[in-house]
Amino acid sequence: MSSLPEHRHANCPDRFIRTTLRLSATRSRFCAPLSMALWLALAGCASVRPDEHFPDVQQAVDERLGRRVLWNQARPEDRQAEDAVQALLARTLGPDDAVQVALFKNRGLQATFEDLGIAQADVVAAGELRNPSIAGFLRFPNTAPSGVNWNIGVDAWLFDAFLIPIQKKIATAARDEAIQRVTEQVLKLAAETRSAYFALQAELGARAAQTDLVEAARIAYSLADRQAGLGHVDDLLLSEQLSAVQQAELDSIQSEVNVRVARERLRRDMGLAASSEEWRIVEQLAAPAEGDPSEVDL
Repeated sequence: MSSLPEHRHANCPDRFIRTTLRLSATRSRFCAPLSMALWLALAGCASVRPDEHFPDVQQAVDERLGRRVLWNQARPEDRQAEDAVQALLARTLGPDDAVQVALFKNRGLQATFEDLGIAQADVVAAGELRNPSIAGFLRFPNTAPSGVNWNIGVDAWLFDAFLIPIQKKIATAARDEAIQRVTEQVLKLAAETRSAYFALQAELGARAAQTDLVEAARIAYSLADRQAGLGHVDDLLLSEQLSAVQQAELDSIQSEVNVRVARERLRRDMGLAASSEEWRIVEQLAAPAEGDPSEVDL
């Protein structure tokens, strides 16, 4: 087995060195197998598990929120999570329930998880040599000597082996940053979902109060109209009562719009389809817990 001296590739910068191994059957019948074994040992073959570090995200979320987060990859446990979501939607959702649905169903969050797979693939790729370039020929001379002559050339970027530790260090740091970024997105979504839940709850309460105001305004106008028929109320006061009814009705319409907007925001955060109208939340705000500051303290 022989090897040609190292030389520089005409199309590559000077800092890259290509080592060329030329093997000939006329020199050794064992050269080709040894060369391929050498390259396979250097290059190797690695598989990528995109969710290898997803448990790190799950652990951080469990410690911070006490909630489960799932990367939907069409596995049996993913089906169990879908069943759990349907069970939650079948009952009146509390704020924690809404957050759990969002962690299971939000499509934007599921897309963010793909960053972990990309980062992990970069780490694996950083530890591998580039594929060799293999070329050769086979000749059948028609004059003496008449033996079959063949040659195989393997071009390997062996200098890359010195860069692998640096590349892996950079890729590992990028992967760790991706883990932190994905964890932050999970926590952010949980906070936004909880905020959207209470916003909808507040709008539902405002709508109920506005409905009562409309009813009160109509009763006041009805009484004023009767008093006007008896001559006890002038037309100006009656007009003011009618204007109050109309304003209350307009405010009620706006309140209904606000409820729809708040509901849509929560639906989007939870990752539910636009046609999902079966879910509901607790409409009444919870009473202050014992030990919470009073209105005077606030």
